[in-house]
Amino acid sequence: MKPRAFPRVPQQLSASVSWQQLATVFAVLYSLGYLVGFLTKDSLFSGGLVTSGSGHAPSAVLLDATHKWKGDTVHTVFTSSGDAYQNFQSRIMYATYKLVQQQPGGERLTGFTRILHRTVPDVLMDEIPTFHTQPLKPQCDGWCDYPVANSEWLACVRGHSVV
Repeated sequence: MKPRAFPRVPQQLSASVSWQQLATVFAVLYSLGYLVGFLTKDSLFSGGLVTSGSGHAPSAVLLDATHKWKGDTVHTVFTSSGDAYQNFQSRIMYATYKLVQQQPGGERLTGFTRILHRTVPDVLMDEIPTFHTQPLKPQCDGWCDYPVANSEWLACVRGHSVV
């Protein structure tokens, strides 16, 4: 049995656009999209207002202790080192939390707390309920090889009434 021959690509089609040109156009468009998203993320998630990094106070969510919930409730807690990418993720997470909280059944979402392990407050402390704790390694404000080991927030929480 003779093997099937695949149809050839017409010469004028293959000569008009090369794979290198397509890859270059894709890379340029992808880079522009990333740049536009990065430059506008502050105005998208803060309602057009970019906050300054000064004058922050702890803003952890505390619920009214007299209200008793029946059944299961959810208090979302996560840690953050306060770098740009984690701040972007935190904004998305908090905005999604607020949207879900407005849906039927959203009343079971009773709290949202971001635990910031960094030496200085960051810009999200005014936007997202945050508990600020001191890091084990202050040099991890810039970069750390294993940032999860940097947060000793449980020891800090024991002295406060947020949990």
